[in-house]
Amino acid sequence: MAAYGGNSLDFTKRFGVEFLDELRFESEDYIPDIRRRCEKKLKKKHIFAENKWFLSLYEEEFRKKIVPKLEIKWINHRIGHGVFAKERIPELTYIGEYAGLVRKRKWRRDRYNSYIFAYSIARKLTRYLIDAKEQGSFVRFINHSDEPNVASHWMIVDGINHIIMHTIKPIPAGGQLTYDYGPGFWKRRTTPTEL
Repeated sequence: MAAYGGNSLDFTKRFGVEFLDELRFESEDYIPDIRRRCEKKLKKKHIFAENKWFLSLYEEEFRKKIVPKLEIKWINHRIGHGVFAKERIPELTYIGEYAGLVRKRKWRRDRYNSYIFAYSIARKLTRYLIDAKEQGSFVRFINHSDEPNVASHWMIVDGINHIIMHTIKPIPAGGQLTYDYGPGFWKRRTTPTEL
C-alpha cells in the first residue's frame, strides 16, 4: 500500500514509473501547435464559456496540485494497482491531471499501451496523446468501470490543454476511484471484469 503524496523518488522506486504531476512534451516544437489549436478553440463562445466554468471549479486545485487524500493499493495480478479514497470525497472534487509525455500517436506501437490517453482539445482529437506508461502520476492507476465515479475533462490553462479528472458522484472512504475507459480502449484488449 502506498499513500499518494509521498515524494517522487519513492513513487518512482515503488512503481517503476517516473513521477510527473504535470505534462511533459516529447518535443518543444509541439507547444506552438498546441497553443494555436487552443487559441482557435477558445474563440468559439461555447468552448470559451465551458473552459471558464471548469477553471472556476478547478483552477486553484490544478495550479496548487491540491488533491484529496488517496492511496495506491495492490488489487491482484490481473488488475494490478488501484487508487482508493482515504476519506470521503464529495461529487465534483478535483482528482488530478492525467500527466505524462505528450507525443505524436504511433498506431502500431500504441495499440497495446494501457497508459495512453487521447490528447483532445475541447473534445476534438489531435495527433497527440499523453503517454503515462513510463512517466506519470497516480492518476494512471485509476481502473476502468462501466459505472465510474470519476470523469475526465479538458481544461485550457495558460494556453495549454490539460486533461483533468474529477468525481461525478461521492466516493466513500475506502472506495476505489474508477473511470470508464470507453469502447475504443477495449477494441484490442480483453473485455474487463467489473471490479
